[in-house]
Amino acid sequence: MPSETTNGPNNRRFANPLCSQKTIYTNFLVFLLICVVCAPVAYFLTSIIPGWLDLDSLPSTDSTATCAKRVVGYYTFWGFFDLQPWQLKNLTHIIFMFVRIEKDLVLKTDQTYAETKIWDMKKAVSEAKQNGLKMMFAVGGYQADSEFRQVTSLRASEETRTKFLNSLTAVIDHYDIDGIEISWMWPPFISRVPYLMLIRDIREHLEKHRIAKGRADDYVLSITAPRNISDLNSYYFNEILKYVDFVNLLTDEYQYSKKLIGPISPLFGNPELSLDATMQYLVCQTKRPSKFNLVVPLFGLFWINATLNEAFPVPKLDAQGPAFHKVGPVSYLKASNMIIDCDSKATVPPTPFIICAMESSFG
Repeated sequence: MPSETTNGPNNRRFANPLCSQKTIYTNFLVFLLICVVCAPVAYFLTSIIPGWLDLDSLPSTDSTATCAKRVVGYYTFWGFFDLQPWQLKNLTHIIFMFVRIEKDLVLKTDQTYAETKIWDMKKAVSEAKQNGLKMMFAVGGYQADSEFRQVTSLRASEETRTKFLNSLTAVIDHYDIDGIEISWMWPPFISRVPYLMLIRDIREHLEKHRIAKGRADDYVLSITAPRNISDLNSYYFNEILKYVDFVNLLTDEYQYSKKLIGPISPLFGNPELSLDATMQYLVCQTKRPSKFNLVVPLFGLFWINATLNEAFPVPKLDAQGPAFHKVGPVSYLKASNMIIDCDSKATVPPTPFIICAMESSFG
């Protein structure tokens, strides 16, 4: 049988033409066999396997499943008006602010006014008959920094942490709600690891409680976070987002109410103090914009003794000057009436601010 190569001059090796033709012929037969035998088998398998699989039961990769509309409303214990069922029509979540953390680091509600507001909220939700509406409590608040520091302290005992976690689920059970929001408004930079551990422990505790109760749906867990970029460095967001359903950003009031004359929640303008700046920072850090909610202010602020030079075109960092607050936060309805009082011909303008030249006021 001839070899596939032959020796030429100076012992150089060359392919044998006869053997090369044989190899091509053999490869062609193998290819033909695959086409004749394997192709029908493959067709047969693809025709019967989909019948064995329940494709509808497979996990959905549709992005709309994770990016569904989410509209969250807050109901405060200090509000003057009762919650009405029609106000819940477009909401997916309603959160009561706040459930206090007591000095012994357990959750409690006031036995008078605040608790009445809680039951009023539940009554409105039941009357609204809004399918899928989630009721939650915001835990902590603006004056709970000391209590959160104690809970997350490295010196806190396992008993202290367990007592706090058990009080969370006790409140959930007592009022039959769907979840909680941790409202530690400005955790210090040094607490970024303990804060992450707290959120992780709460999620694990809620999951164990869900299983023990035989509840089908997961409990909702959210947090509040500040709007200023300098404060957002106190959060390991990429890790926190593994445990929370969403984050409510306190974008309803930047520092304009204290240091600047201008819109309290500007969309653009300032490279650090605007909705655009906050969201760009977080999206760049996490690549998960659907996890963040923007808090929209439904109130306004007014200053008197303000001038155009102080307010426009963009509020200046040193624009404190002689201007000062005329009134505290006011509702949109009251702000509209103040505009009309300023100018009898005025209508509510499609802008986030108004100038009343008669009183040198800005709002």
